Amino acid sequence: MKQGQVFLLWLALGALALMAGCLTLPGQRQAALARGSETAGLSPTTSDTPTATATAVPPSPTPTARPIPTATPTPTLTPTPTPALPAIQRILLLGTDERPGSSDKTWRTDAIMVVTVDAENKRIGMLGIPRDLIVTPPTLGEMRINQVDYLGELYEYPGGGPALLADTLKETFGLEIDHYVRFKQQGFVQAIDAIGGITVTLECPLQEFAPADPGSDALYKELYLEAGTHHLDGETALKFVTYRYRFGDWERAKRQQLLLLALREQALQLNMLPKIPALWDIVKDSVQSDLSLLDWVRLAYLATQIDPQDIHGRVIDETMTEDYITEAGGMALSGEMEEIKEVIETLFDVPPASEFYSKSGHCPPIWPSPTPTATPTPEA
Repeated sequence: MKQGQVFLLWLALGALALMAGCLTLPGQRQAALARGSETAGLSPTTSDTPTATATAVPPSPTPTARPIPTATPTPTLTPTPTPALPAIQRILLLGTDERPGSSDKTWRTDAIMVVTVDAENKRIGMLGIPRDLIVTPPTLGEMRINQVDYLGELYEYPGGGPALLADTLKETFGLEIDHYVRFKQQGFVQAIDAIGGITVTLECPLQEFAPADPGSDALYKELYLEAGTHHLDGETALKFVTYRYRFGDWERAKRQQLLLLALREQALQLNMLPKIPALWDIVKDSVQSDLSLLDWVRLAYLATQIDPQDIHGRVIDETMTEDYITEAGGMALSGEMEEIKEVIETLFDVPPASEFYSKSGHCPPIWPSPTPTATPTPEA
């Protein structure tokens, strides 16, 4: 079962990396979604605030809805891997900002990725979806896509939030979702530290910002990494997939995919195997999925056969979206549907993700630090 555990761990940590990109920064979250009848007529003031005008009547069931099971149990057996996978299946990776113990019981799914597993041709495609994209879920009004998961849970949609989001992607883009994996933010830093950190290589210096912590005299805090290879600890990896105030959600989504690739390579190294039981204990409570143990084993078997050159990635970015003002005056994104559908159809026609996101030496300039006392973040 070692291969199965490695793949499960890779996908779990990879999606945790995606999830970490949507973490709520302390002191920056605006008024939360109200429950029950207060959900109707939401009035956003920032791009993080929900914009839906939704009916309080629970939505009707749809054929694609499915119940949400408990988190996938820790694999303990050693079944024989079998390649009996569907020719094509799509797995919806969802990262929520739900935090245990928080007084704010509302949450959003601010990291959304569809992973297409092409078993027939032994290749994987990743599609990053921006959190502010405007969609219209079944039986609900227009809203940002990062609200759909939560509202599916709130209104007890058959199959819950993942099913409602899956139905939304089907109606909006024609994407048939077969399975989902949902992650909470807890455990990300501990998991990265438990594997001894993660190594990434940057073509260009990375300079990103996030709002400063409450009580700070600065407006922003900064992440700065020189071009080259860096071994990141958990806290720095969290910043790597979280900060977005300079280059936005599109570039952050690309970094999330690149970190997922790095996690895959590191998880497949033999020296990871002794750490798997302890590491799984860290992440298991943060993972919820409808994939069975046999599904994981089959995917693990396939993962051992896929060359890194056959892992592709795209992001629905600024070239296929436009700024959009909601009726309540909030900022969002309107998608160019024909362009997005073309990206979906040609997902495997672009170079591998590690090459496709290359900047080809066109590195952006480094800005002055936001405060005179700010210094670049040292390499972990």
